[in-house]
Amino acid sequence: MALIKCPECSQEISTEATTCPTCGHPMKDARKPFKWLKRIVLGIFSAYLLVVIVSFISGWNSGVTSSKREKVTLFDKTTQLEEGMVWESSFKLLTTHYVTLNVTSTPEIVELVIMRKNEYEKYREHGGAIFGGLYEYHKGLSEKSFQNLNKSEFISAGEWVLRIVRPQKAILFGKSTAVNIRMTAVPKGR
Repeated sequence: MALIKCPECSQEISTEATTCPTCGHPMKDARKPFKWLKRIVLGIFSAYLLVVIVSFISGWNSGVTSSKREKVTLFDKTTQLEEGMVWESSFKLLTTHYVTLNVTSTPEIVELVIMRKNEYEKYREHGGAIFGGLYEYHKGLSEKSFQNLNKSEFISAGEWVLRIVRPQKAILFGKSTAVNIRMTAVPKGR
């Protein structure tokens, strides 16, 4: 049993006393001076716990390309390619995504490769053939010699390059080739 001073008359009284025996002042708050602090800490912790539970249930993740885990369009483009021409563009994924790629080319075939940016830089530095086996590329989404391509595959986080080539022929083909490119991505776990 400890002694404290009454806030009203300054007499020493027990911490167990509910009122001061000298002046009758209620001592309930004097016994527990930090009761209000405990309530605030408990309230903050409860609010934090509620946010964590709601976030987990809704599947929220701040590291994905789309904060709402919705489908995002990476490319939706039509371009014209002459013989030997290349169209390329890069994209970045913050997490693993399920990517759907739709490409059509008319009237000639094209080649498509998706590779990590660092591999692409090595390829450009050496000027080699992508499908020759010297450079790593995403085999699930890359394709050689096609006019219609519709593929879906998981792609891990990182910086990537999409490259489409209209191959050079020995006999020149006078018309350009229209290439329609549509690529969408949905974060893994949706």
